[in-house]
Amino acid sequence: MLELLTQYLSRTRSLTIPHLGAFTLEAVPAQRNVVDQVILGPAFHVAVLPAQAVSEAQLNWLAGALSETERSAGERLQAFGQELQQQLHRGPFLWPGVGLLHWQDGSAQLQPATPPVLEAVAAGRVLREDVRHTVRQGEQEVQSALASDTLDAVPAKRGDLEWLAWLLVVLAALFVLYLLFKNDFSVHSTGLQVSATGPF
Repeated sequence: MLELLTQYLSRTRSLTIPHLGAFTLEAVPAQRNVVDQVILGPAFHVAVLPAQAVSEAQLNWLAGALSETERSAGERLQAFGQELQQQLHRGPFLWPGVGLLHWQDGSAQLQPATPPVLEAVAAGRVLREDVRHTVRQGEQEVQSALASDTLDAVPAKRGDLEWLAWLLVVLAALFVLYLLFKNDFSVHSTGLQVSATGPF
């Protein structure tokens, strides 16, 4: 019976044993250990929840595996749960592949077995120098080093052009001021002439 229940737990990730509780198979995702620069593989562990009613799907599967009716399979499951509970009152029970069951504080407790874990994979940062690959720049495909040189050169040319434009503006302003002062420009004159004999 225990082997069948282990199969059902691994297939459906949940199992109820009367008199003990519900067992769920929980996935632990892969984790990255930044300090050691490794990725630890995913794993599974079993948790125990308070007792629940046995599901119809579990009874149906168990009846098919035992080649008997759901009612007789349910009775066998009840008897197995009661017997396992009595055994736990006497001492711990090792459930192969699941963990060590023991009775504590009026309920079944589980110390999960150490699951087989995939070997840790190195996750160090790889820094490559002078890596070249093809990059699309407009309608052309160019090498990445050439594209970065081109992109770096564009702001420098624009900066040169801005500097040249400002220089031309300042020179033009100085030239206009020179012409104005050379022709007796007065700050007080506005360029408007008002005749004293006007219509007003």
